[in-house]
Amino acid sequence: MAEATHGLGGLRYDPARRARAAEWNVALALVIMVVIFEVLNRLQGG
Repeated sequence: MAEATHGLGGLRYDPARRARAAEWNVALALVIMVVIFEVLNRLQGG
């Protein structure tokens, strides 16, 4: 219990887990952007 601090509502906050989640969010955002631009490129006949 000493390695984790409490957040709102008594939920535990794990900084290592939060850092991994942020990296996955950035990677997912990049993949979504690539897909969007690829679809737009195909729609314009590229």
